[in-house]
Amino acid sequence: MFLKDEKSHHLRIDIDYFKKYFAGQIKKNRGKIIKSIKDLIEVESIREELFDKVDFGDSYPTDIIIWGKGEPRYPYLTKVGGVPYRPKSQPWPKMNGKDLVFFNQWCFIDSKDIFKINLPGDVLLTFIDIEEDDFEYFYPDSEKLYFEWQNIGIKEIADKSDIKKTNSDIPELFGCLYRSAEYPLNYEKFDDMKEYSNPELIPVRQASRIGGDTYYIQSTLPEEDETLLCTLSSLLFDYENDYGFINQQEKLTRDEAERMELPFGNAGCFYVFMNENGKIRSDWDYHT
Repeated sequence: MFLKDEKSHHLRIDIDYFKKYFAGQIKKNRGKIIKSIKDLIEVESIREELFDKVDFGDSYPTDIIIWGKGEPRYPYLTKVGGVPYRPKSQPWPKMNGKDLVFFNQWCFIDSKDIFKINLPGDVLLTFIDIEEDDFEYFYPDSEKLYFEWQNIGIKEIADKSDIKKTNSDIPELFGCLYRSAEYPLNYEKFDDMKEYSNPELIPVRQASRIGGDTYYIQSTLPEEDETLLCTLSSLLFDYENDYGFINQQEKLTRDEAERMELPFGNAGCFYVFMNENGKIRSDWDYHT
């Protein structure tokens, strides 16, 4: 199920295991937002059939994130919710005098070879200004967000007792990685492929990821001097197939899937960029 890679800090997905598991269930008729391992396999399978027929253009390596339920095996790894990886002694972040809520973190330690720039740290944490009853309508607007870099090797890390404010709507998830590629330069060649639904999501996918390129839903794009660091696509979970979470073979119930989802509007995506001076900028958009 996971590759035996002693050099990787994250668990890395063995795509061949899941191809065999879902053999006979794969639909090759549409591009997809990547919500689960089955979605990933289906788009990868379409790509494999098209590589000899279509010029995909230059490739951009990326680490796609597929979510598991619970905490990661190491506290500094990519995750949503739970306890942030930061020093116990560091003051809890505030905005306008109010304690913020820890939202998620991306760990770049296994993905630095993707980037042509030097990153300021190993782990990028996101905190948000949100009240308990507001999360149903939460959008990741930049004025509500606080970013913080940390490095692996903190001697005394924060624990649950150090968390000043929580939000029960944020699920606890850990990210597993799949090294893949995106092909953004020739995406227009796919627009006329009438045999596929959503063909624009075949060469460049909407997914949670670290590095590379991504599918921008509307007009969001990096500035000329910016690099895409990472994305967090809507947390929408597959309850119709096994492995809705990468570490749970049994199907999710619909109630469980819907209780944990965070849609960012209508199947939106949250983007984080960094410019040449190390300044972080975030943006988001969604399907209309």
